[in-house]
Amino acid sequence: MSIRKAISLNEVRKSRLQPITSLKNSTLLLGAVALMHRLSKSDFQAARVMLDELMERTPDHPLVLSWVARWYVLQVQQGWTETPENDGQSALQYTSRALEIDPECALGLISEGAVLVNLFRDLELAQDRYNTALEVNPNDANGRLLRGTLYAFQGQGDLAVSDTELAMHLAPLDPHRFMFLALSAGASLAADNLPRTVELAEASLRLNRSHASTLRIKAVAQLRLGRESDARKTARELLRVQPNLTVDGWLKRSPSSSYQVVTFVRKR
Repeated sequence: MSIRKAISLNEVRKSRLQPITSLKNSTLLLGAVALMHRLSKSDFQAARVMLDELMERTPDHPLVLSWVARWYVLQVQQGWTETPENDGQSALQYTSRALEIDPECALGLISEGAVLVNLFRDLELAQDRYNTALEVNPNDANGRLLRGTLYAFQGQGDLAVSDTELAMHLAPLDPHRFMFLALSAGASLAADNLPRTVELAEASLRLNRSHASTLRIKAVAQLRLGRESDARKTARELLRVQPNLTVDGWLKRSPSSSYQVVTFVRKR
């Protein structure tokens, strides 16, 4: 894990210290992906500049197009946009282009699934994309992780845990381990394993304290465990990260809003 993290940090360092036009494409892509997952606004915007440069150089590269789509998903999830509907349309245009170029691009299929789930709440079509990606590569950790999250949104806790736990096993050294832990926490919440939910959420937050979804999951689990004081503390931290968050706004955008799992979470 330390080697992969060192490589990622080195690419970020190079991408910041050298003129962007002089950087190799591999450095730009690795640097952009690393920066966008740090979830600070300045790093996030720097990642977009790198991705735009890559699209100028390689306008038809499906991996680059797929990561641009994921950039939009993260922007909406963090509450950093006033136009989530427009962001959704833009993201879908990028994944459509990626899949036109390579219909079996696993990253393109997974990214389109993420767009459909998080920006359009079309879980049925998203599951088709995830299933297709996993037919191409059954050991794709990202595909397993996001399909497990889709199951969690539907309230299918056992299936959610099965996929997300396998994802963590498949990618134990992933530089973005916090995301695997966060989404696994969401799966455990859907499975009503509240102690495991808190354990995974806290492990994720030790790696990245700016992920709004992790804080939401942790707060819900703490409240349902009867730890009201801890839940309030977590909620205050969540509002620091996402100050424009409201319950009504979250329900309007949440992929799980039409499923029983939301009612279950709110009543407990």
